[in-house]
Amino acid sequence: MGIFIYDIRSLRQYRLDLPLFDPRHIDIAGTRLVYADRRFWDDLGGQNTEIFLYDIETGVETRLTTQPMIQAFPAISGDRVVWEDYRKGHFCEEIVLYDLATKEYRNITDDLVRQFSPNIDGDLIVWTDLRNGESRTNGSYTNADVYLYRISTGELTQITTDPGDQEYPFVNGKYIGWTDLRHGNRTSSGMYEVSNVFVYNLETREEKQVTFSTTLSECCPVIRGDKLVYQSYDINTGKGALWMVDLKKYWP
Repeated sequence: MGIFIYDIRSLRQYRLDLPLFDPRHIDIAGTRLVYADRRFWDDLGGQNTEIFLYDIETGVETRLTTQPMIQAFPAISGDRVVWEDYRKGHFCEEIVLYDLATKEYRNITDDLVRQFSPNIDGDLIVWTDLRNGESRTNGSYTNADVYLYRISTGELTQITTDPGDQEYPFVNGKYIGWTDLRHGNRTSSGMYEVSNVFVYNLETREEKQVTFSTTLSECCPVIRGDKLVYQSYDINTGKGALWMVDLKKYWP
């Protein structure tokens, strides 16, 4: 496996010349990529996924983590990289921040509760949090919530309070979007059968439902400016599509 880049300006596609082994969870900001890679999987006697950064302009790759456990789902914004960290074991993931400018690490969470799937935009970090729910040894859970952390002040805010699962958030500007199961359900294997997308406006402090299917999975929002893109699919047929929502429709 490898990582391919497509340059929109030059209309050129190329593969990174790196010693990658099963790279995954890729994110990009400007000319820098972050990703998790399993090239050291067996070096420390077990599962060991590390976070790497690659600068497209310089061609330099930098290893950001050296923990003997899994670090996964990195996200980057400016000089800041966050990821979920398994140094305390499975189902005890923590959120860790690394500042590329100061070369300093910061534990954003530090307990024995699952916190996973972080996303970052400038001064803001969001993630899925189970401090109000239940996490089971088979990986399933209940009552997942979205939390927000402001890096400059250290302020922590619980964004969602519904007893259904709210998870896999994305933050951009004044909006936080996530996959929401308050009107939906999962299969026995944990896949979304019916889910919707909700958005929270940080300026107005309002939460609104922005997709409304009762038969499809609507999930995985990505936001840029006032535009939100999400995925919908039918679990029975496997057919899916990408959709875009103008959030000014909900906040004129």
